[in-house]
Amino acid sequence: MKKIIIVLVTLSIVFMSNAQDKEKQGIINVSAQEFKKLISKEVGLLIDVRTTRENTASGIEGAIVIPITDSNFGERVDKLDKNTPVLVYCRSGGRSYKAARLLESKGFKTIYNLSGGFIAWSRL
Repeated sequence: MKKIIIVLVTLSIVFMSNAQDKEKQGIINVSAQEFKKLISKEVGLLIDVRTTRENTASGIEGAIVIPITDSNFGERVDKLDKNTPVLVYCRSGGRSYKAARLLESKGFKTIYNLSGGFIAWSRL
């Protein structure tokens, strides 16, 4: 009986671990505070998908600027490692979510989208 309980507990732990790993794949919308923590932990590549003009005014330090409106957006992101987590943001969250969907369709495993965009970030 004890062996059965041990096996069941072990299987439960393994199942829960796998479920948590799967939750961390795909598009994950995060708050500005969570986004800041991810950046400080250097969990992935930070991408600003706003226009060059928007980025010139202000942005998050260390971001690579790849405007989603540029015709070569797809070509530029194809050069990135699809297994490295990506943190994307725009002004308010709409374009970055669109970019996140494109990244996901191109095979990127983990994409963090800043909910509320740079506007939310600016309120920290």
